[in-house]
Amino acid sequence: MIMVIIFLLSSFGLTNILVRESVFEKPKLWIDKTFKNSLLNKMLKCETCTGFWCGMLLSFILPTICEDMILGTIIAGFVSSAFIKITLLTIYKF
Repeated sequence: MIMVIIFLLSSFGLTNILVRESVFEKPKLWIDKTFKNSLLNKMLKCETCTGFWCGMLLSFILPTICEDMILGTIIAGFVSSAFIKITLLTIYKF
């Protein structure tokens, strides 16, 4: 259970840093100029999309809840994305 909590908090933190924080402002501006209408540019502005990919990435680092690696990675992406969406909806009360 503790690994699930660590996974969710890590995914939320990584997603927040990539989408909202100024640490990656220069790379995001470069991507925005270079790949103006690209999927990558749109995904880096969306917490749900970025949360999915962060969840998939973290599933390789942290132990997953599923024995099958491919299925576990996909599930981790969906769980991460859903957790971030629910958390943001709760925080910002949309």
